Amino acid sequence: MTAKNEIQLAIASQQPISDEILTLMIVNIGNCDSQLRDELIYSSWKELFSKNLISLAQKRQLLNVSLTENLFFEIEKTFTDATFTRSFSSLLLAALIENHCQKNWLTDIEESQLICLGIKYMQTEKDYRGYVEEKGWAHAFAHGADLLKQLSRLEQFTSKDTLAIFDCIEYALFEVEEFLYGEEGRLARVISQLLKEQKITDEILANWLTKAQGIVVEKGYYNVWWLQFLKSLFFILSFERFDLMLSFAKINECLQIAYDKYRII
Repeated sequence: MTAKNEIQLAIASQQPISDEILTLMIVNIGNCDSQLRDELIYSSWKELFSKNLISLAQKRQLLNVSLTENLFFEIEKTFTDATFTRSFSSLLLAALIENHCQKNWLTDIEESQLICLGIKYMQTEKDYRGYVEEKGWAHAFAHGADLLKQLSRLEQFTSKDTLAIFDCIEYALFEVEEFLYGEEGRLARVISQLLKEQKITDEILANWLTKAQGIVVEKGYYNVWWLQFLKSLFFILSFERFDLMLSFAKINECLQIAYDKYRII
């Protein structure tokens, strides 16, 4: 029986997941078979957590392996299949945090470690690929953004961590660039979550937008990723009905500058 079949049967049984099956899921978290990696393993985490089919000890095992092995797996190598392991470990960590917010099982030390390493990962990742032919979604920066979004929900998240997340977004938009598959929108959702968690104010966001726009001006070229981010941010914050007079004015100003110079946005 293949690993895929074993995992399928275990999940379909609606019984607690054995350590052996959990190990199979961890080993295959970055498998190049998108059906196994994405449609089976990734798609099952939240259900398994919500139905208490994974024990607390097993959740801690997932947390430890993800942080100490998988999140930085071969990160020094760019554009290899190892990216799938890193990327889908980001999603697993995001799911673990979401479960913690419902069940309250992480210790303060575990929260702090998650925040530190999650941010470090997004300051280090270089693989900007979205969809990879014959292998499916790599999407490291989109998945990493989902992790950043969840980090802001943790009680140990501080104002310094907010600044570090701003740095992560700048790194993605001004150094990595080259995004083609909606990564800017996922990054914009991080800002939305920071606002929801009251980790930033309208003034803090507007000041950061001013700083980031200064980087764009200094670089002196048409940065489509920054503009896409701004447009996504504007509509996400509008649809979520945030009252942000300063930030909306700053976004409009940044887009106006680009339009006046290039006649497109």
